[in-house]
Amino acid sequence: QKSILDEFKKDSTMFLLGNTDRPDASAVHLHDFQRFLLHEQQESWAQDLNKVRERMSKFIDDTMRETDEPFLYVDEFLTYLFSKENTIWDEKYALADPQDMNNPLSHYWISSSHNTYLTGDQLRSESSPEAYIRCLRMGCRCIELDCWDGPDGKPIIYHGWTRTTKIKFDDVVQAIKDYAFVASEYPVILSIEEHCSVEQQRHIAKVFREVFGDQLLAKPVEASADQLPSPTQLKGKIIIKHKK
Repeated sequence: QKSILDEFKKDSTMFLLGNTDRPDASAVHLHDFQRFLLHEQQESWAQDLNKVRERMSKFIDDTMRETDEPFLYVDEFLTYLFSKENTIWDEKYALADPQDMNNPLSHYWISSSHNTYLTGDQLRSESSPEAYIRCLRMGCRCIELDCWDGPDGKPIIYHGWTRTTKIKFDDVVQAIKDYAFVASEYPVILSIEEHCSVEQQRHIAKVFREVFGDQLLAKPVEASADQLPSPTQLKGKIIIKHKK
């Protein structure tokens, strides 16, 4: 967080974020936010100050905050930076054309996530099932599970040989089950990086079958097919990607 704020402070023509050593005490005020939108993000709509107020209000966590004009604390501002409202993606391309989803799966770019479980850097940050939920709600269709032997015969997920925290494999699978098709009906691919003993591999397979049930793609869609099935054929399916 501090490194992001320091980058902003290098440009004095932008807004003042205060003391980056105390980000909780820093804030982005209305006219500063408007200048940021106009000059840095090139958002022409931000010429309308009322629209800027409306946009800011969506990211204020404390709805009871009493001020003459809205402002964003650092956490709220960072939430905006990584939100869909600040994306460069043209929303007219957001919805897939059903007529174009009948080709083999390998013909498509697939929105994918690496080290999906991490909430921060790859060395010391926290792992969380919430990270999977966030990716799936954003429409990600390929997510990664790094599986390692855990206590009591049940695997854990974390970035191996680092100080990242560890989470339960079972909790992650349940989160995927609950949110896999919230944003899209097209298949979700689970990319498994597996470092487990045979015993815990069996637990992984058991949990996949029990939690996903019929959603798990466990046999070919067409036994005699010479190419991959299409996204349309795979709607609502969970696909396991793993080395034999």
